[in-house]
This record gives sequence, C-alpha cells and structure tokens, in this order.
Amino acid sequence: MLENNKLEEKVEILETKIEELEKERKKLLKDLREYEERCENGCIYKKEVERLKKEHEKIEQLEQQISELNRPSSPLPGSFPGDQVSAKPEEEVKKHQDQLRKINLLFDENAKDYKEIDFNGLYELLKGISERERERERERESRSK
Repeated sequence: MLENNKLEEKVEILETKIEELEKERKKLLKDLREYEERCENGCIYKKEVERLKKEHEKIEQLEQQISELNRPSSPLPGSFPGDQVSAKPEEEVKKHQDQLRKINLLFDENAKDYKEIDFNGLYELLKGISERERERERERESRSK
C-alpha cells in the first residue's frame, strides 16, 4: 500500500509537471507563431531571432538526450536503475535522477528542487514536444514552397 501511495504521489507530481510544461510549450508555440507572422510582414527583430534560436537548440538538445537514453546500453526506457542488479544501486538511482533533472531543467527551472523525476512521464512529454516540432518544421517547409 505504501508503494501505491508513493506511486500516486509521483503520478500527481508528474501530472502537475506535465501541465506546467504544456503551458510553457503553448507559450513558446504562440511566440513562434507571432514571430513567423512578423517575419512574413518583413519585420525581424534580432532579440526574437536569438531567443527562438535558443529554443530550437533546446529542442535539439532534448532530441539528442532522448536518443542517448534510448541506446541499448542504457537501462532505460521503461526500467529504473533500482530495478537493475548493481553493486551500488543508490548511485545508479542518483545518476539516473541527475540525468532526468538536467533534461527537465531545460523546460523548468524549478526542477532542481523536485525530489524525484519520473522517466516515463518525462520521456512521453519530450517525445510529444519533439513530434510537434517536426510537424511545425514540415508546416514551415510547406508554407515556403
């Protein structure tokens, strides 16, 4: 029962985090659309261009980190380091959480204060962001043709 309560707490934390990330994603999409409209009207602002480049770099970093996490040598996805037989399971769990926190910090500065970050929830969220970014790229390409 205690384990179920912990899982429920983790789920609630992740759902809250997902909502926060979704709000941030929507804000970034709105900013991008506004930028694209200004560009179409011939008004390009250096600060906007630089900010959007940084956002694009964040997305690229996330895609790279997702690829690294999916490599067969990694105990991920779908399993936790604590599930693995290891000489030092506490170190594996800490290393895993540090990796997840670094990814999460790209979207949320408060992630440094989170006690625990769930891989599967974060992975699904990042996968969705990546897919939406690819879709946005395809839309831009089709508009420019």
